Amino acid sequence: MNKESSADEKKAGDDVLVSWRPEDIEFHKEGMSNELDGMIDQAIFMGNMTDIYMNISGIRVRGQMAGRIFMQEGEKVSLRVDESNFRILAGDVK
Repeated sequence: MNKESSADEKKAGDDVLVSWRPEDIEFHKEGMSNELDGMIDQAIFMGNMTDIYMNISGIRVRGQMAGRIFMQEGEKVSLRVDESNFRILAGDVK
C-alpha cells in the first residue's frame, strides 16, 4: 500500500483521509474487496469518458469510466478501489 510519510505513524482505529485517482474506481463485481455503497449524483459524458459523481456516506466522490456509461441520478451503486491505489493522508480529517 502506498502511504504518505506522515501516515506511517497511524495505528488501527485512527481517523485518516484516503484518496485515489478518479479513474481508479471500478464498479462492484462479486467477491471484490474495499467495496463502497453509494448513489449517483451526476453522470456527465465527456466524449472519451464519463465523469461520475457519487454520494458515499455524505461525501461527494468523483469517478471516471472509459466511454459512455448510462447511469441515472439517484441510482444506487457499489464501487471499489484497489488498495494499491490508495493514498493514506494523516492529519485532521474534519
